[in-house]
Amino acid sequence: MGNPTCAAHPTASNPSPPTPLLFYDPPPAHIFTLDEIRAKKSRLTRQAYIHGLIEHPVGALIEYPQSGSAPDVGIGHIFNVDLNSSEFTNPRSISQYSLGEPQGYHRNVTCLQLRDSQTDEPVVCLQKKSSCKS
Repeated sequence: MGNPTCAAHPTASNPSPPTPLLFYDPPPAHIFTLDEIRAKKSRLTRQAYIHGLIEHPVGALIEYPQSGSAPDVGIGHIFNVDLNSSEFTNPRSISQYSLGEPQGYHRNVTCLQLRDSQTDEPVVCLQKKSSCKS
């Protein structure tokens, strides 16, 4: 899981279209502590784990998202989106990483890192997987 993991997390805070943050300098990932890992806070899905997590604001576009330092080290990225906006850019389409095999997806996957803003329950997602080409 060394490739960047991208996800969209809905917010309804601003009804106007988001403006891309041209000079956005994302913070480094929060690397999960041993206590957080034991408490299962690093779980992405029922079967997948991440080693670190970064949450990005509405409108954030990142060409080179932080990725893991080794093939089995995954960094999750939560991209907040404005549900009231008619404009949306999939963060995955902006990334400058060349994505390669293996690729695949699973429907109806419960993503434990994404929460419904009203119920705080995990949301069901389409999980896409790929790896970075060297």
